[in-house]
Amino acid sequence: MPAPMRHPSLRAPSFTAATATALAVLLVNASFDVPGQTKPVPGTSSKLLIERDAELGTRSYSVNEGDCRISLTAFDSPPNRGIVQDRSVCSSPLSAQIPARSGLLAAVMSDSESSGPPRTLVWGRLTPDRRRDDLEMAFRLALAAHRSSSWDVKVGRPRSGNVNAVVVTLANQAMIYPELKQWFNDSGLELRFVNAEKVLIARAGTLAYFDRLKAVGVDAAEKLPFDCLAYFAISKMPDR
Repeated sequence: MPAPMRHPSLRAPSFTAATATALAVLLVNASFDVPGQTKPVPGTSSKLLIERDAELGTRSYSVNEGDCRISLTAFDSPPNRGIVQDRSVCSSPLSAQIPARSGLLAAVMSDSESSGPPRTLVWGRLTPDRRRDDLEMAFRLALAAHRSSSWDVKVGRPRSGNVNAVVVTLANQAMIYPELKQWFNDSGLELRFVNAEKVLIARAGTLAYFDRLKAVGVDAAEKLPFDCLAYFAISKMPDR
């Protein structure tokens, strides 16, 4: 991981404070018709694990596919009602995760205990601390900044405006998250990047995928955004 240029004024998001509580663990099928059954999640060969925390008002869904654990936590209590947070650990490309992710999201939405449709996806960082092979969104963000006249590659900041807002604009204009859009489109939902926090910037030559950036004309000295906490708005597709 390169030594990033940090923006100390940015704050991490906050969630309801956690307290120790016993979790009720259920194995159920994706349609939630008969609790206790262990049928596969659609799109996977695995069973769906649900952990319900009544005190915190959360439902955590996960499936294990090979060496991947695909996991979502849904929040049902104020002030976080409608939020789903991705907590997956997977080194496979995002494109290869879509079948498992689509089956998992369908299960979340069809749960009879849901407080309503999700409205916000908290994805987390584009470049997490834990080792993973898929850094495609981070690569796309850095490339988008290199190609944009709104980003000053010499000083490593927007030519004007707030760094968070500029990163969101770059991410949407370059569409750095097509796999995530497909994931939600499969359940009849639209997804749009709406907020970035804790943007990190580094010289391109220090990034793990610099060879790919260099191949398309990026200089090693360019200072580019490569990481942030990413938040997405979820809405129903108009034709559904």
